[in-house]
Amino acid sequence: MDDESPEAAYRLLHERVTGGSPEAGGSSISAAQYDAARSAYLEERGIVARVGVAVWPPTSQTIRQRLGGGSWARAAEALGLTANAGRSRGAGSFSDDDYRAAVAAFLAAAADDGRPDVASTSFTAYGAWVKSESDAGRTAPSGAAMRQHFGSWAAAKGAVARG
Repeated sequence: MDDESPEAAYRLLHERVTGGSPEAGGSSISAAQYDAARSAYLEERGIVARVGVAVWPPTSQTIRQRLGGGSWARAAEALGLTANAGRSRGAGSFSDDDYRAAVAAFLAAAADDGRPDVASTSFTAYGAWVKSESDAGRTAPSGAAMRQHFGSWAAAKGAVARG
C-alpha cells in the first residue's frame, strides 16, 4: 500500500467493518471495531505487532492521538465523519473517590509482601492488578481512565500520597 497514513488506515478498516467507504457526513466506526478489524487484518497477513515496532495499520490509540488529540470522536470528525454517540468525554462510571481508592488499594497490594503478583507500582503493574480485580469480580478504573482523570500515572500515585 502506497499511503500508510492514519487516514488511509481508517479508510481501509472502515471498509472492512462496514463493507463501504467512509463518506463525508457518514457515521464512523467505533475504536473497538477499528481495533478488531486491525487485528484481523494483521492476522490475515501474518504480521505480529510488537512493542516498539511500528506496524501499519496503526492502533486506534495512534489514530486518536494523531487525528483527534486523544479523542476518537474528534478523530472521526477530522476525517469528515459523524462520531457515533457514546459517553461524553470524561464521563466515566467512577467518582474521584473511586479513582483515589483504587490507586490506594493498588499501592497497598504492591507494598504487601504476600502479593508477589504485584511486584511494582508501575503503570503496567496497575493494569495487571485491574485485570486480577476484574477476574475476582471487583471493578477498578482502567489505567487509561486513571491517566485521563489525573493527567498521568505519576500524578495518580502522587494524589494518593498527598491524601
